[in-house]
Amino acid sequence: MHCKALAKRMICGKHAKVMSSIKRKKMNELKESAWKFMYFLSAEIFALYVAYNEPWFTKTRYFSSGPGDQVWPHLKIKMARVGSMVAVIHEGNDVLMEFAKMLINIQWVADIFFGLFALSWLLLRLIYFPFWIIWSTR
Repeated sequence: MHCKALAKRMICGKHAKVMSSIKRKKMNELKESAWKFMYFLSAEIFALYVAYNEPWFTKTRYFSSGPGDQVWPHLKIKMARVGSMVAVIHEGNDVLMEFAKMLINIQWVADIFFGLFALSWLLLRLIYFPFWIIWSTR
């Protein structure tokens, strides 16, 4: 189903023929959230695909390790790995937020996803990021 048709059906219902300016604005917001959701989901899947099997993905002490546990003093390698973790953390939160915004007409589902977004934002951006990722770069 085309994005515009899906948005119209979600905002106006199955048999709506005339759209008010408020419904048209909501439909544009829904389409924008759908595109952002697809972008953030694609970015998250790609970041996880690239980083998931790396030893530094779960053990931050390996940010500056090379093959055979060699320590690479080169800062660019360490920061590229940290940047990959930032992408994984931040894009994951944005996926939940945009999905919740898309489902705003189904209030109880949107509330669940906003709650998941708030919880993941708290855990990933305010606890995990500063105390594990940033701390490991010192």
